[in-house]
Amino acid sequence: MSELLTALADKLGAKIAKKYRVPAETARDMVLVHWQQKQDLLKLVAESSTEKAVARTRIYKDAERDVTRKVYYELRRYQAEQSVDPMIDELRQSQEGDAREKARLALVQNHVSTAERMSHLDEFWTQIKTYWGEPSSLLDLGCGLLPLVYPYADHKLDRYLALDRSTDSINTIQAFKEVYGKDMLETHEWKITDGWDVIGDQSYIFDVALMLKFVPVVARQEPESLNILGQVPARKVIITGCKTAMVKQQDISRRERASILAFAEEQGLDLLDEFETPDEVGFVFQRNI
Repeated sequence: MSELLTALADKLGAKIAKKYRVPAETARDMVLVHWQQKQDLLKLVAESSTEKAVARTRIYKDAERDVTRKVYYELRRYQAEQSVDPMIDELRQSQEGDAREKARLALVQNHVSTAERMSHLDEFWTQIKTYWGEPSSLLDLGCGLLPLVYPYADHKLDRYLALDRSTDSINTIQAFKEVYGKDMLETHEWKITDGWDVIGDQSYIFDVALMLKFVPVVARQEPESLNILGQVPARKVIITGCKTAMVKQQDISRRERASILAFAEEQGLDLLDEFETPDEVGFVFQRNI
């Protein structure tokens, strides 16, 4: 590979890393992968002797703009590119002990939203436990892979219903349930517009519902579904939002807070308390049902 092309990618990777939540080396590698498909850019670099000579051309400027946009959209993908099917198979085939734990953690780290909590997982659950008391039933909406890191030994539940629209997440949770023998755990592929039939007995009320990093996303992408969320069959509702944008190096805590509080006011939820974790702003609400 051309040293000049690599030098240009290094410089752009560092520029992207300042703007988005990605290591400079990762950004550089992503840039190089895309640039290998740009025949006009490769020809330009081969015929040029300096970075400056390349950087001032329209071909380079277009290539830089195009690859920066592609990196942004790739980073927005919530689930990592790696297929989870082989990882699920590894979990199912693993023997109890270190091998099984390694397989579980590999799946967790492959899910961006869940992996973000791993560096402060104990603190996260300590905060949550402070506000939810001793629930016997838990409804987890947009659960991701949170059921794989739930502290089952400390927080005993009779029923844990985990719902998500991702087939990969549901398949992973089901495998985890079977391998680890978590009989209290139920999981279903679910969209908000499916409503609450999934819970079975329509008179059933959960002690706590979790909507972690969920409500602001719904408010932006499908606001017509917020009224369904507002009818969540739970006495207490814990809602969080992100402090930092998933891709851009940008503080969005004020925006997320405003979105959650607007939802709560519209749905008649009573605010009980607020809390923060290293990467989330959180609210505890009471639903009078």
